[in-house]
Amino acid sequence: IEEAEKQTKEAQKALKLIDDLLIHTLSIDDAVDWEQLKNHRKFDENNPKTKLEEEVKKIKKPSLPPLKEIPKEPQMHNFTPHLTLIDKIFSSKKEQKIIEAEMKFKSAAKEWKKLKDRIDEENKKTEENYKIAVKNWEDLIAKKRAENEMVYNSWIEKEKKYYENKKKYNDKIDNLK
Repeated sequence: IEEAEKQTKEAQKALKLIDDLLIHTLSIDDAVDWEQLKNHRKFDENNPKTKLEEEVKKIKKPSLPPLKEIPKEPQMHNFTPHLTLIDKIFSSKKEQKIIEAEMKFKSAAKEWKKLKDRIDEENKKTEENYKIAVKNWEDLIAKKRAENEMVYNSWIEKEKKYYENKKKYNDKIDNLK
């Protein structure tokens, strides 16, 4: 009988423990928040197109260097000889001064023509070099745009794959409900 009473008390203690555990479990909200388990994040990798224009702006377009100016062409009236009274009286002296003035003018005109031709050639080379620099700049910009387009296409694929995987993951959670 003592043994039976002892076993009864132990059984009552065990039942009390189970009752307490059930009461405690009922007081806890153990419902699953399915929405909290889902992936709600956006694709967080930056679109490479947004950086493209910043990169392009950093590549400065070459500017045309200043071209050399051509000096004024010599004019005959600037070489007119100063004739004295004696020069006017003696025509040979007058003619001699006129011939000298014409020779000085022709020499100055010849030198000016050489200088003009040289400056024209230098300016032509400067303009050609500028055109080459602009073409290189345009090619570099086009290359950057083409590279960016490839990166952008890869980014589009990553974004698409991310949202496909996100949908699959969220659909699995919906199926567990």
